[in-house]
Amino acid sequence: MIRDRSRLFSVFPPQLLYQGKTDQCHARYNFQADCDVYHSPNHWSNTETMHHYVDKVIIPFVESQRQQLGLPADQKPLAIFDVFKAHRSDDLLKKLHDNNIATVFVPAFCTKQLQPLDLTVNKPDLL
Repeated sequence: MIRDRSRLFSVFPPQLLYQGKTDQCHARYNFQADCDVYHSPNHWSNTETMHHYVDKVIIPFVESQRQQLGLPADQKPLAIFDVFKAHRSDDLLKKLHDNNIATVFVPAFCTKQLQPLDLTVNKPDLL
């Protein structure tokens, strides 16, 4: 998420993961342009899929928000992650840091109380 002046939070576009090793496993559907449609051998998120998401969604989204709001390149948005292993890899955190994106982690077993999407979008599924 990125905090800005015009609204409280903006949510990053989603990543849709398919099971497979190439783009051939993707559904034949025209998803909205900002969705990250990708794949992994078991359709689960992992370090590789997180790097893809950061490269294709988070960094471009942050750059466009900075430009749209007239913010300097060193203006740090805040990306909130749970403590899933793929979110905490050193090379991923370095990539985010190198792009002036601050990160915080919601402690284990606290996402239901602290993670913004679990408090809003996902709330009906958690009750």
